[in-house]
Amino acid sequence: MGAIISYSLVTSVLLAALYMTYKWLFAGEQQTRYNRAVLWSIYLLAFTAVPITNFIAEAVAPSPATGQHLEVGQLTAVIADDTALPDLKWIAVVWMAGAALATFLTLITALRLIRIIHSGRRIRHDGYTVVLTDDTSTAPFSWYRYMVMSANDYAEGTSLIVRHELAHIRHRHWCDLLAGQLVAIFQWYNPAAWLMREEMKALHEYQADAAVLRSGADARAYQLLLIKKAVGARFPSLANSLNHSKLKKRITMMYKTKSSSRRRLLRSAALAPALIAAVAIFQVPAVSHAVGAVSEISLSAPTSTVTAAPAVSRPAATSGPKVTIISSNNEAAGAESATPVKNESKTSESPTNDDAPVQMAAVMPAFPGGMQALMNYIMTHTHFPENKDCVTGRVVVNFTINKEGKVTDVKVVKPVGPEVDAEAVRVVESFPDFTPGRDENGNPVSVSFTLPINFTTTGDDGQTTPADAGKHSGDISENATFTVNGKPVSREEALSIQPETIAAVQIDKTNSSVQITLR
Repeated sequence: MGAIISYSLVTSVLLAALYMTYKWLFAGEQQTRYNRAVLWSIYLLAFTAVPITNFIAEAVAPSPATGQHLEVGQLTAVIADDTALPDLKWIAVVWMAGAALATFLTLITALRLIRIIHSGRRIRHDGYTVVLTDDTSTAPFSWYRYMVMSANDYAEGTSLIVRHELAHIRHRHWCDLLAGQLVAIFQWYNPAAWLMREEMKALHEYQADAAVLRSGADARAYQLLLIKKAVGARFPSLANSLNHSKLKKRITMMYKTKSSSRRRLLRSAALAPALIAAVAIFQVPAVSHAVGAVSEISLSAPTSTVTAAPAVSRPAATSGPKVTIISSNNEAAGAESATPVKNESKTSESPTNDDAPVQMAAVMPAFPGGMQALMNYIMTHTHFPENKDCVTGRVVVNFTINKEGKVTDVKVVKPVGPEVDAEAVRVVESFPDFTPGRDENGNPVSVSFTLPINFTTTGDDGQTTPADAGKHSGDISENATFTVNGKPVSREEALSIQPETIAAVQIDKTNSSVQITLR
C-alpha cells in the first residue's frame, strides 16, 4: 500500500510540473492535434520518468543519518530508528477514502450515461449511433460511438451539431477522457490531475470546432448555435458536450492561426527541464526520506527488520580500527560467492523450491522485543575467538527465517577467517524464533536476510578493554558531559529531550561523554 501511495505522490509532482509548463507555453496556441499529443506525452512522462521499482529502492535505502549510534564499551552498533517514525497509517486511510469517493462519483456518472443511451431512441448510421431523448435541458454530447441529442434538435435538422459530435467520435476523444478520469482518481488530491482532464475536454472542443469550420460551415451561424446551446446543462466528466468550455475562448481560437513547426518544437523542448527539475526535488534528502517513510506504510501490524551491523571487539597488542556498517537485504549482491557453513541442526532445514525465501514481504519477520532487543542479543551473545592471532573484519552472514519463524539455511556470503566466520554463524543460529513474515494475503512466507557482524581489535588507541567496559556497564557517570548538536548542555536538559526529536546518540564511556544529534 505504501509503495502505491508514494508512487502516486511522485507522479503527481511530475504531472503538476509538466502541466504548468503546458499551460504556459501551449494552451493558447491553435495546434489542436499537436497539443493533444503533448498532453498524452505529459501523462506518459509523469508515470514512466521515474520507474516505481528504482524509486522505491532509492527512497527507502537506509541512511546512517536516520539511525541511532550507540557505543557500549567495545561494542559498536548502528540501529535503524524505526520507532522514531510517526504512525503514517492515516495517510493510507485518507488516500483510499479519497480514491474510493472519486471512483464512486465516476461510477454514478457512468451509470447516468449508460441509462441515457439505453433509454433513448437510437438511429444507427455508418460508424455511429444517434440517441434521441425527450430531455431538452441537456446540451448535445457524445461518448464512444453514441451521439446524444434531444428529439427537438434532431427534428430541426441541425447538421452543425451532427458534424461537431461526429468529430468527437472520429477522433476517439472518449479515450482521452477515460484516461484523464483514471489519473484523477489515482491522484484525487492533485489539482493538476483534474485540470489536465478539463484541458483535454477544452482541446476536444477546439478540435471539433475546427472540423466543423473545415467542412464548409458558416462561422457566424455556427457561433450563434454555440451561443444558443450554451444555456443547456452539459454532461459531466466522461462525455464531450457541445457547450463545454467558455464560448469566448472557443470563438477566439477559431480565428487564431497555427504556430510554425519550429516554434512548436522549441516549446516542446521546455518540457525536458521541467521534468528534470521535478525529478530533482526527490533527490533532496528530506524529501526522499519523507516519501520513503510513506512507501513503508502498511495497514498490517508493524514489525522490525534487520538493518544493523554490530561490531565485536577484543583487546590486542596493537591498535585497530572500529568499523560500523549498515546492512540491508540486498547487501550480498556484491559480496563473494556464498560459502555455506556446515551445521547439523539449523542449516539442514534449508527451504525447498516450494518454500523459496523472498527478499521483501508485506509484513517482515519480527525479532522478539523488536530491533533493540535483537541488537542487545547479538552484542551479549557474540564472543571474540580465544585465538588472539585470528583474522578480524566484517563477516557477512545470510540466513532465512522460514514460515514458522525459525532461522534456517545459515551461511557465510563474505568470509573473513574460519574462527570469526564460525562465531558469526553460531550467534545467528542461536537466535530465538521470530514472528514469521507474511505476504499481502496474510499467509506466512520465508524471508531471506543478510547481516554483517564486525570483529575489530582495540588496544593502544585509547579505547577501553572488556574489563573496563564491565566496570562501566551500568548507567553513564553522574559527571558525564552532554552535547546537543555540538553545543554543551546540562544533564537535565539532555535527559528532557523528546525521543522522537533525536536522530543519533553516541555514548563514549571512556571519556564519560554523550553526544546527541537532533533531527
